[in-house]
Amino acid sequence: HFLTFSYRFQQTFNNADKLAYNADSLDLFLIRDYSNSFRNDFTTHSFQIGFKTVRPNYTYNIGITADPSTSKSENLIDKDKTIPSYTVFNMAPFFYYRYKLDKRTNIRIDYRGRTAQPSMTQLQPVISATDAMHQTIGNPCSETILLTASSITVHTTKRREARRPATKM
Repeated sequence: HFLTFSYRFQQTFNNADKLAYNADSLDLFLIRDYSNSFRNDFTTHSFQIGFKTVRPNYTYNIGITADPSTSKSENLIDKDKTIPSYTVFNMAPFFYYRYKLDKRTNIRIDYRGRTAQPSMTQLQPVISATDAMHQTIGNPCSETILLTASSITVHTTKRREARRPATKM
C-alpha cells in the first residue's frame, strides 16, 4: 500500500482580437461596439492525494484532486469591458483500477475530473455580428467548469514467436 501525491501547475495565455471597421470613403473607422482586444491569463494548480495498492493480479489508485484556478482578462480597447479576475476551487475524486485476466489481457477502469476554462469567445462581452441572422455575445460571468471522464479498456497483447536467423557455413 502506498500514499500517492502529485502537483501540476498550468498557465495559459490567450489573445483574442476582434476588430470591426466602418469604411467611410478612404478612411477606416474602428467600431468600438463590435471590437475588442482581449488578453487572458488562466492559472491552475492541481493537487492530488491518493491511496494505491499493487497486487499480482490487480492495481488500484483512489483519491481526490483539488484544482484552484484563477482567470483574469483585460480588454485593451475598452477598459469598461474588462472581465474581473476570479478564482474557483474545484474538487473531484479519481479512480484507477487494472485487473490482470491472464498474462496478455487486462481490464482497466478510469475515472477522473479536471478544471476547464471557458473559451475567449464564450467570455468576451462583444457582439459577434459575423452572421447577421444569428448575433451572439459572450458572457463574462462564465466560470471554470469541472469536466469528468471515465473509461473502460480491455487490452490484449499478441504473442510473437522469436526466430533466429538460420545461417549455413
